Amino acid sequence: MHQEPQAPNTHDALPSEELRKHKRAFSRVTNEPLWRSAATVDPPPSVSRAQVDATCNRTVTPSCVRALYNVPANVPVSKARGLGVYASQSQVPKFADFALFAKNIDPPSTGVNFSFLSINGGVTSQDQNQLSNAELNFDMQYTASLSNPVPNIVTAVAGDGPIKLELGGQPGDTTEPWLIWLDAMLKLPDDQLPHTITTSFGENEQSLPDGYIQQICNQFGALGARGVTMFAASGDSGPGNTCVTNDGTASTRFNPVFPAVCPFVTGVGGTKNVAPEQAFPFSSGGFSDKFARPAYQDQAVPPYLKTVGNNFQGLFNASGRGFPDVSAQSFNATFFTGGQLGGFQGTSAAAPIWAGTVGMVNAALIQAGKPPMGFINPWLYGAGLQAINDVKVGASVGCTGTTAFGSQQFPPQFGAKLVPNASWPTAPGWDAVTGLGTPDIGKMLALRMAM
Repeated sequence: MHQEPQAPNTHDALPSEELRKHKRAFSRVTNEPLWRSAATVDPPPSVSRAQVDATCNRTVTPSCVRALYNVPANVPVSKARGLGVYASQSQVPKFADFALFAKNIDPPSTGVNFSFLSINGGVTSQDQNQLSNAELNFDMQYTASLSNPVPNIVTAVAGDGPIKLELGGQPGDTTEPWLIWLDAMLKLPDDQLPHTITTSFGENEQSLPDGYIQQICNQFGALGARGVTMFAASGDSGPGNTCVTNDGTASTRFNPVFPAVCPFVTGVGGTKNVAPEQAFPFSSGGFSDKFARPAYQDQAVPPYLKTVGNNFQGLFNASGRGFPDVSAQSFNATFFTGGQLGGFQGTSAAAPIWAGTVGMVNAALIQAGKPPMGFINPWLYGAGLQAINDVKVGASVGCTGTTAFGSQQFPPQFGAKLVPNASWPTAPGWDAVTGLGTPDIGKMLALRMAM
């Protein structure tokens, strides 16, 4: 059974509390499927590279990803260490939904399983009636299927982080418990620390206090130094959502997104369609107001700034760290949640795709007696460019006074600023909507094996 994707309802206004939740984590905007249908479907055929153009323009599956991004089959991999998926806000991937996904969408994943690590009392319950679990269902279904047979572990954390309130915020609002999670991960012995980790959660960079955000970013750097490749979704608001500062001046400003903007994290933007693959219009990107441009971007970013010229001057920090670094498919990816087939959109789809495929590469390197890639960004901007497909079509859109995907108007108390035609265009090389581009995993594996 196939159901054409339907646009999300954009008419019913969200209450302020829900909008605050939407600002806190990407998952609160991407976890409502584009569409749902009955669970009984015919498994899709495996997609060859020759078929990918026709098949994968409609819906994306793991088979599409393998063909589109040249993911090798039957690669010998080590089962040591494994792949981690960040989970918070009581969201939990369900074994039952994964079984339906394997049966109906990705038969090679039949029998694949995943495990949990609870941090600070993080929820791992399989109760299907609790909060929406679509984000974590998608993350696990794609990381586990694309990295199979690499063990996947859900690192479920509870708690909150400090916040610098944005307009519309209220006392009691919080940010993600990054420090709690990072402290726990860094205490793991090497043989238990996943070699690849992905997160689909995040918040506006300005909502994190200055000293705290630097501390967290340095902790991500410590993970990289221990051989962990860390991916984060770039967000779903193009140049920004509210596009207003929280420094007391309420000035118009683009909204960089953390942790994708941390220089020690690989930020993942979005694409859609094939032949040609093009920018997903809501893919967040831009330039950090907290972190300087790292040396590994010194050759890639200045040409793009010349392309942008004087557009949006004063709305972003041209000397800041540019994000995203890379991108992947982010529209109408097929998965199961709540026992139903659904379609998923957002860069929260792209980050698990990168993690799943790179997780397989890292495991293959370990199997061959080589170290995992760890902090991958300097290599991606150098020799790794040979393993990247440049995306040159499309642009992002943002600062429209709406939440992610342009789905709901912000109420007046959020002070959202409108920036006419706010957009980051694609360009040859790096750009602020798709980064360097999408992966060629076969080339990546060959290049790293030759090192």
